[in-house]
Amino acid sequence: MVQILPTVFCAWEFNEKEEPALIFTDIQIMYLHTELAKIAQEKLEAAVDPGKPIEEYLRAQEYMRGQIEILKYIIQQNELRVQQYLVPLQNPQPKD
Repeated sequence: MVQILPTVFCAWEFNEKEEPALIFTDIQIMYLHTELAKIAQEKLEAAVDPGKPIEEYLRAQEYMRGQIEILKYIIQQNELRVQQYLVPLQNPQPKD
């Protein structure tokens, strides 16, 4: 059973039976990739506004970089779970 962890932030601990349920559906992964692409495109198209301080531009660039990194992390974690839990089910090893 999922256990809530005693932290300042909201966090839970999952057991081995619950881990496979954390795998996203294909449509959820497509959504995450779409959001990643939109943010990356926005970051590439962002231009320095001469009427505003450069710090504002840099802050926006770093914010978008953070969004990109967290989306990449979530997608990568999902891929690790797929490899760990689903691939072995699709390619069972023969028992001796």
